[in-house]
Amino acid sequence: MATIIVTLLIVSWIVGPTRGVVGGLIGGFVGAAVAAGMARMAAIGELAVYYTPATLARAALALGIVAVVLALIVPYAAGFSALGWAVGAILAAIATPRTGQIVYLLPLALHLVVAVLVLRVARCSAPRT
Repeated sequence: MATIIVTLLIVSWIVGPTRGVVGGLIGGFVGAAVAAGMARMAAIGELAVYYTPATLARAALALGIVAVVLALIVPYAAGFSALGWAVGAILAAIATPRTGQIVYLLPLALHLVVAVLVLRVARCSAPRT
């Protein structure tokens, strides 16, 4: 998933300036995919199959570093992606108690915090019009 996100964001940078439609569409697609994936994994109880809580927390930090750098380069695409990431973290956090995976609430909260940080960096680095 991280490879797909980075590839799409790099493609949006190569296509040209990410103002408007190109960055919004690519970032929106990536954000929707991330949100759907996170929510689905939590809703069907697969978090424990693929991640330990520590691994999920480390993934948030690693993706956050890459996303902040990309937010400085392609702010619109990274911003929309981070928005989807934040929504996915919220939906996953809502679904985890029903599946008995409450131990994942803290790593998902970390995902939310990192996604909001990336969103703020993207907002600050977007050119003012």
